[in-house]
Amino acid sequence: MLLLQLLELLLMAGCSVGPLPARPAGAGPGRTVRLVVDVLFWAVLVQAIMSWFNPDYRQPLVRLLQQLTEPVLSPARRLLPPISGLDLSPLLVIIALQLSKILLVAR
Repeated sequence: MLLLQLLELLLMAGCSVGPLPARPAGAGPGRTVRLVVDVLFWAVLVQAIMSWFNPDYRQPLVRLLQQLTEPVLSPARRLLPPISGLDLSPLLVIIALQLSKILLVAR
């Protein structure tokens, strides 16, 4: 994610005309937190949708998503165990991520 942020700043610098400002507008810890929350949100959402189709865990993308989402989903599973075989932990994580985005990052 930090590499994506750096790439964005480099692209902004390459496209700008004239001297670079001391700090590009919108760059900083708030934007980084927003980027992390957005990446986790989409990863959890894609992981939840993929779980409906019995994904092949040998695939690199599936493994990457599982490694990315498991640290946030496992505590949520302890708080909210499956109800009749239905895992609602992704819903709990998505709500928590959006709430943290609202509370931590002022728009």
